Amino acid sequence: ERAQALAVYAPRGGAGGTFVATHLAAAFAKRDRRCTLIDLDVLFADASAALGVPAEEEIRTIADLVPLGDEVASQHVEELAWRHPAGFAALLAPGDRQRSPRIGSEACGAAISAARRSCDVVVLHVPRALDEVARAGLRDADRVLVVLGLDLLSFRDAKRAIEVAALEGRCSFVVNRASRSEITPNDVERV
Repeated sequence: ERAQALAVYAPRGGAGGTFVATHLAAAFAKRDRRCTLIDLDVLFADASAALGVPAEEEIRTIADLVPLGDEVASQHVEELAWRHPAGFAALLAPGDRQRSPRIGSEACGAAISAARRSCDVVVLHVPRALDEVARAGLRDADRVLVVLGLDLLSFRDAKRAIEVAALEGRCSFVVNRASRSEITPNDVERV
């Protein structure tokens, strides 16, 4: 049985994508759903800081799966996952390409597939840049939550990302800071 995979993608920095991804994982755990958050932002690894992973703690990351190639099993993901006090697992990103082996779409796809076999839901924290890793996460997701602010640049970037990553029909929008703008959520639906 495969778990549902939800990708959280914010086409503009500061829109709240990391916040939505981490809090969504916590919400699933609170509802007694076995959830794994996978941070695909291999360059910045923002989810680690957002989750409160101690900086001095030696952590294992998705980079540790690279040598396994397509032989990644659910057991490997479970062994590498950092456990959040809220009750969900997090497969963290290394955040340092200098010290990590190259993490490509194959490794991420294998990790996502393995995680889907061991939990109820997988939340993918997708980086803003539409590189091969981000595209793999968006491609492998059943549903994509596009996080945007109510400003012209957010609309433009979301529209471009939906077209480039072929997300039509699989995305929903999370409007952040809706009460702080002259643009309303109804405007988002219309556009």
